[in-house]
Amino acid sequence: MSRYAAAHAKPEGEGDSRPSALQIVQDEGLVNRFIGKVMIVTGCSAGDFQLNLPIHCEPQQPVLVTRSYSSGYGCLLAWHISDGLKSARALLSFICLACTQNHVLSICQAMLHSGCCGPVAGGIGIETARALHATGADIFVTLRDQNKGEAVVEDIRSKSQGKGKVELLLLELDSFKSVRAAAEGFLRRSKTLNVIVNNAGMTATEQTAWHIHFGYEHDEQLSAEIDQSHRSVQSRWETRTRDGCTGTMPNQIAECYLQPFVAAVLAITNPFKSCVASIMSCPEGRTQDGFETQFGTCHLGHFLLFELLKPTLLASSTPGFNSRVVSVSSLGHRASPVLFDDLDFKKSGYQPGKAYGQAKTANIWFALEIERRYGPHGLHATTLHPGGIWTPLQKFTPGVKEQYKDNAPVQKYMKSVEQGAATSVYAAVSKDWEGRGGKYLENCAESVAHDGSGMDGYAPHAYDAAAAQRLWDLSLKLVGQA
Repeated sequence: MSRYAAAHAKPEGEGDSRPSALQIVQDEGLVNRFIGKVMIVTGCSAGDFQLNLPIHCEPQQPVLVTRSYSSGYGCLLAWHISDGLKSARALLSFICLACTQNHVLSICQAMLHSGCCGPVAGGIGIETARALHATGADIFVTLRDQNKGEAVVEDIRSKSQGKGKVELLLLELDSFKSVRAAAEGFLRRSKTLNVIVNNAGMTATEQTAWHIHFGYEHDEQLSAEIDQSHRSVQSRWETRTRDGCTGTMPNQIAECYLQPFVAAVLAITNPFKSCVASIMSCPEGRTQDGFETQFGTCHLGHFLLFELLKPTLLASSTPGFNSRVVSVSSLGHRASPVLFDDLDFKKSGYQPGKAYGQAKTANIWFALEIERRYGPHGLHATTLHPGGIWTPLQKFTPGVKEQYKDNAPVQKYMKSVEQGAATSVYAAVSKDWEGRGGKYLENCAESVAHDGSGMDGYAPHAYDAAAAQRLWDLSLKLVGQA
């Protein structure tokens, strides 16, 4: 039985007695005990940015600037605008597209340096990396862009008691070219690799800027007018960028681009109408290599990264500490097994939740097959559900957290981000998992079958060994490693 069983038996919500990621390291007696070991943690998002510009409409909450994409997609900005009535609230989402990543990042930097923008806590990736660094190991964190990555590296270095290095790897899991470049970059800098934590991946609550769809209570006229306003702002932005104007300061950005858009939206929006632009469901899309977005990002990108680094993982394994691969799955895997005859949902029709379930099942089968193939050679794999965690995105999305605010069991089930990273760290370093793997974990323990009630537990298809072997063989072909 896990030493944390009692703490998880009666959860009391965020910050309760359930362990944090750092507590796992401390309880295992591993603070600065892994000096010389090397670990990779993917998906160490720096989180979002709160933008507090004096836009002439008073935001009900700060503007939220989410992730920038290295392929130049830009920033999605969203805020709540109140019409002054308690019951009327609108979520207005729009996109500022820049021609280059550097322009977007320079804007974010300027906002940070001017003090009008500050970071919001990121996801469990950065907390996983922070705790693992406390072991004294050298940590490589992966992010999509240089500026955010450097900020994460500095944040971990400045606050951690660990003596190891923290280094950045640029990685876009939806691009095999980027995965190969990241693997090559790592191998130029390290000949050792003891642990990979596959944390990154697109979930059902994430989407790229190109995938935002405006939908306002099925009001086609209103939607068309807002889209037209958005395109006008986008055109002005791109024209200015092409003209070489890259030094725009935050207040000028607001004046030239944000305010006209807001004004246009407010001018054509009935102030008593609640308008919603959904950002909680990943629409159908393709990776840069043409695969369904969630499957390609959550599974194929990590699969290729493992294949490229596998020789180093095997060579780094020792009798005292076998190498480990930890993949963050989700209870969402229960939504679907891998659909071998319809991976891209062209036959059955795309369903975001089902696509997410397929991708998370693939994470589990990935771990099963690593264990079967390489466990005897000192390389083990586990997978896990981190628990329920309110992310920054959920906090700024009406209806999600609000829906469960009066649901006591759900509120008690939720964890803080630091607690959400605990099972990842437990799988990565605990003596409980020395020399073994092939299991699905949650709450810092091996999980049990879902009994049809409650939130925890795995689906019957989770331990389908034949399907796991089939997925492995197929994945080798899909990533060009067969």
